[in-house]
Amino acid sequence: MQKIDFSWRKGFDVALLVSELNKGRKQEDKKVTYVNSQIEDYISAFETGLTYAAPVQSVHISSIISRALFRPTQSGKLSPKSILNLISDEYSKYFKLKLHDYYLVTSLSYRGKMPIGRWKIDDCLISFGVRGEKFYKKTGGRGRQSISDRLRQYNVPSQKGNYPIVIVRSKARDDRAAFHKMMEALDLARAILNLRINDKIYRRISSGRQPINAIRLGPVHTLHKGNGDLIEDFWYDPDFTEQTFLKNITEEIQIKYIKYWQRVLSRSPLRNELRFALIQYGRALDNPDPFRGFQELWAVLEYLSVTEPGDKYEVTLRRTSSLYRQDRLQYELLNHLRFRRNRLVHFSIGERTTSRQGELFICQAKAFVESFLWFYASHGKRFKDRGEVAEFLDIRQKLGSFGKTKRIMKIAEQLYDWTGA
Repeated sequence: MQKIDFSWRKGFDVALLVSELNKGRKQEDKKVTYVNSQIEDYISAFETGLTYAAPVQSVHISSIISRALFRPTQSGKLSPKSILNLISDEYSKYFKLKLHDYYLVTSLSYRGKMPIGRWKIDDCLISFGVRGEKFYKKTGGRGRQSISDRLRQYNVPSQKGNYPIVIVRSKARDDRAAFHKMMEALDLARAILNLRINDKIYRRISSGRQPINAIRLGPVHTLHKGNGDLIEDFWYDPDFTEQTFLKNITEEIQIKYIKYWQRVLSRSPLRNELRFALIQYGRALDNPDPFRGFQELWAVLEYLSVTEPGDKYEVTLRRTSSLYRQDRLQYELLNHLRFRRNRLVHFSIGERTTSRQGELFICQAKAFVESFLWFYASHGKRFKDRGEVAEFLDIRQKLGSFGKTKRIMKIAEQLYDWTGA
């Protein structure tokens, strides 16, 4: 594998982070532990501060950093330089690691029969409507009692509704990569399903803290080895909001709709960009707080409109409004949302006037993002990359200038008997 140079980003005080991390680091008999429960925060911070020239997925870098931090050192402590060396060494080893079978077990908020029993996304196989008893019987009953014991131990509140079980199966090099990889595949599937349902939602007066998405994850997720053994802890969502009414998936989704998206995500040159945007769209509409969801949707809109860091806000507004016939009207509506979004970012508490306003903002932003998603799905095959998308979206303004130039040239011909000679 090609050697990759890792370095720390300028302006990033990694020495301070390493100093604090070392306070909770213990190394005994070449085994490293951390008494600091915030080790995940440090891994995330180091990932942000790391620069490298390699197309490596975030989940892999996160795993590599984690493995590096748990490596013993001669002194027992870490330094900014030693962490870079350890990360470089772990990177060269990581992609040689053996792939292992994993299961992710969770639940989804819907009723009825899913039009597709199994949905393969990349190398993740999602099975819907699986009976929990069948899974545990298949794996010899391993892990089931462990889950029940841990839920009682941590006083996790029981769920009132009966959500159907969903199981994702895949291969990965470690537990961290397995969980994030399968959860991302499931989030993509949910985003596609919710897009069909959300498309019909134009306004909501009051939601009672209910997210817009109808198909949401249950509160508990567990990761299992290929033999069914539970891997350490479970994942519990403390912000879980139980669905008050379960959508009948049989009435809402047809198999041809799912197959359409399977074709798009396998053939479109922009499939990676569309996949990323769909996942972020879905996660934004999982949010029970409409103001937070609105801000997250605006970030998706900036991504889809190819608004780069340093670009003026006008780029997002102009490119998004160019999708509509009444572009000037849509531009002003977007400008209103842009103003509200900026106020929320800088004066969050003062701008949270009523939940009704939050519902209005998130529904308006949702409509713009959905228009862009359908544009990418329908016309993405015409473009090579996002750069061409940006050029296309800018054409409308250029056409306007071109029309003005033609008119002036026509006047010049009439006044000066222009022949071009």
